[in-house]
Amino acid sequence: MLPTAQAIGLEPSDAMRSLAIGRLAVRPDWRDRVTVRPEGALTAPLPDHLSGVIMLGVFGHFAPSERTDLVTRLATRLPADAAILLDLQLPEYPTEVPRYPFADTHLGALRYRGFAEGTPAGGETMRWQMTYQTLDGEAVIEQQTTETKFHHPSHQQVREHMRAHGFALSRLPETTYWLARRTG
Repeated sequence: MLPTAQAIGLEPSDAMRSLAIGRLAVRPDWRDRVTVRPEGALTAPLPDHLSGVIMLGVFGHFAPSERTDLVTRLATRLPADAAILLDLQLPEYPTEVPRYPFADTHLGALRYRGFAEGTPAGGETMRWQMTYQTLDGEAVIEQQTTETKFHHPSHQQVREHMRAHGFALSRLPETTYWLARRTG
């Protein structure tokens, strides 16, 4: 089934969508089966039936009411025993996260680094600042910083939320990944 399965990717960010399309384009065997749409998860047209859902790096972008709409939308399309694979970004509760490197690599003559830091922004929300640098030797030749708000619902809140929509939530051991399996 998987070699012929249809897949739909949703990516409203132009930059992230371009990266996804670039990676997919090098796989000729996927070109007729994978569609990447520019809409978000709350507005994109979806088929009436889904076999499963993968939401990595996504769940925290939704406010509580939007999460309700999203899970309701998915639950109506997933059969019993189907699953949603999602990650819940740490920290579980908003707290100060000092600046730390999340990427550091060389490509050709240049070095690329990424740093993140987070601060509580009220309730379950954090403000994350991401800094991207390009270095030539020790000289920073380009630096860009972006800021985003991200929701950090507690694991218990997510578990209760999923249960209310007919899912049993369990954590995959030693990871930030969770499986919400449709019950009944």
